[in-house]
Amino acid sequence: MPLHIEQVVDDLKTFLQANLKSQLDTVLAEHSNTLPMRVPRFDDYFIGEPNRYRAYTAPAIFLATPATIRPGEGGADEWATMLRQEHRVLIDVLMEAAGEDQLTRMCWRMAQAIDSCLHDQDVTPAGITTRSCKVLIPKIDYGQMFVSKDQRTFRKDIWVELLVRHWDLLTPLPIQSVVGGTQVVSIGTIGSTSAVAASVSELFLTTTNSTAVLVFTPGTNGGNYAVDIYYRIVGAPTTLTITVAYDDGSGHQTSIPVANSQAVGSVSVDRLFFNSVGGMPITINATAGTANQVYISATIESQS
Repeated sequence: MPLHIEQVVDDLKTFLQANLKSQLDTVLAEHSNTLPMRVPRFDDYFIGEPNRYRAYTAPAIFLATPATIRPGEGGADEWATMLRQEHRVLIDVLMEAAGEDQLTRMCWRMAQAIDSCLHDQDVTPAGITTRSCKVLIPKIDYGQMFVSKDQRTFRKDIWVELLVRHWDLLTPLPIQSVVGGTQVVSIGTIGSTSAVAASVSELFLTTTNSTAVLVFTPGTNGGNYAVDIYYRIVGAPTTLTITVAYDDGSGHQTSIPVANSQAVGSVSVDRLFFNSVGGMPITINATAGTANQVYISATIESQS
C-alpha cells in the first residue's frame, strides 16, 4: 500500500500558496491597526525542517511530517479497497518584526490566516477523484522570541499541527464478462449483483468553473448504473448546478438533478438510474456560483 505522503505535502503546499494571501488579507482587514505583513514568497516555502546553519528570509513556511498512522478499523475488506491514513504534518512559520509587541500580533494574525485557510478543508486538487485529504488543526503553538543574527529585528516561530485524514481510493478494475453473467470487480462489493464503481467524499469546490466531481468508464459490455449524490452548502447560500452525463443506446444523455439556488445545509439528491454503453465515460460535473462554499460526495454504482 503506498503512503502517498509526497502527494499530500505537495497538495498542502499548493493549497497554501493559492489561498493563504486572501485569508491573511481578510484577517488584516478586521483590525484597525495595520501591520507590515505579507505571505511568504513561493521560494520561501520549504519541505522539511529548517536548517539552523542557513539564513532564511521571513516570513517562511516549513512543512515537516512527524508521523503517518494507519487506523484500519474496517478490517481486511477495507484494506482491499481503500487506504485510510492519518498524516501528522507540522507547519513551522518563521516570522520577523522590529518590536516585541508588533511581532506577537503578527504571529497571532498569521496563525488565524493559516487556520482559516486549512482547518476543515479538503486540499485535494479539483478534479482528483482517487484520493481525498481532509485537514484538521488540533493545536497551534508559539515559540520563544529571539533576536536575528544581525541583531536588528526579533524573530518567532508559529507551529501549526495538522491532522491530515487521507483516503486513497484504489483504481477500480474494469467490469469483466464471465460465463453466466457479469462479474463486477471494483471498490467494495455490495451484495451479489451490485458494486461501487467509483466514489468521492467531500470534494470541495474551490472555483466557480465547472469541476469534474467523478468520472468512471464502464467496461466493454456496459450495463445498468445508479448515481447517488450528496452535497452541503457552508457559509452562505449559493447557486449550484450538478450534471450527470452518460451514453446509452440512443446516444449521449445529460441529466441535471440540481440547478438552482441552494440554502446553507445538506441535501441528498434522488438516485439516478440508467443503462450505459461500454467504453464511454459516466461523468458527474458541478458548478458553484461561489467558490469555497460547496462540498460534494458522490457514488457511481454498477447494478448489473
